[in-house]
Amino acid sequence: MKTWMRTVAVVTFLAALGACGGSTGATGATGATGATGAAGATGATGATGAPGGGYYDNRDDMYCNSKTMEIGANIFEVDAACNTAQDLPVSGGCSTAGIGAPASDTVIYVDAPIAWNNSGVTAEWRCAWVSVSSRAPVNVPAAQATICCVTHP
Repeated sequence: MKTWMRTVAVVTFLAALGACGGSTGATGATGATGATGAAGATGATGATGAPGGGYYDNRDDMYCNSKTMEIGANIFEVDAACNTAQDLPVSGGCSTAGIGAPASDTVIYVDAPIAWNNSGVTAEWRCAWVSVSSRAPVNVPAAQATICCVTHP
């Protein structure tokens, strides 16, 4: 029996020794995903915000300015502006209620914001008209540009 056990031990040892010098086998399949870990610690509390509702927290903060086109030989546009460079422009528009040129011959060709993305300059709304027949700029007395802004403290 001792011989038999000694034979089995030697054969097992030789088999193991032979396996050590062989090539690496193929990679096995990826195992299943483990369970989700515990949640991390809660982060620090952020700073308290400023009191109030921001710059526009009631309707009294909103205002609109209108400017009427002056009569003159070389005046072809009118600009309405916010009160200060810090105020925030919201909307603008042009009124063609002028009486200086026939309505059927006059069309608006500039109805646009000016300096709305430049915080160092007062925002404006520009309006200008042109004659349909001559395609030249025209003075339209009583025409108006209007801009609405929010007061910035």
